[in-house]
Amino acid sequence: MDEQNLGGADVDIVLSQRDLDELLEGAAQRGALNALRHIGLGDVEAVHDVKDLRGILGAYRDAKATAWRTTIKFIVTMILGFIVIGGAIKLELGDWVKVVFSATPK
Repeated sequence: MDEQNLGGADVDIVLSQRDLDELLEGAAQRGALNALRHIGLGDVEAVHDVKDLRGILGAYRDAKATAWRTTIKFIVTMILGFIVIGGAIKLELGDWVKVVFSATPK
C-alpha cells in the first residue's frame, strides 16, 4: 500500500486463520473462474463440454490400444506362419500340403 494513505506508519493487519482461509478461498475461486472464462469454459455448458471431451479421449485411448494389439497379433501370426511354412519346406512336405489343399471341397 502507499505510505501516504497510512500516514507513513507501519500497520500490522491481523486476521484470524478462518478469515485468512476465507480470503484465500475467495481469491482462488475468482482466479479459477477468470481462467476458465479466458479459455471459453466459463458457462454452465462447460461441464457437458468437458465430459464430452473426456469421452472422446477415452474412446481414442481404447482405439489406440486395440490397434496396437491387432498389429502385434498380426505380426506374431505372420511369424508363426513363416515358421510353419519353413518347417514344411524343410521336411519336404510340399506334396502333402498340395494333397491336403486339393482335397478340400469347393
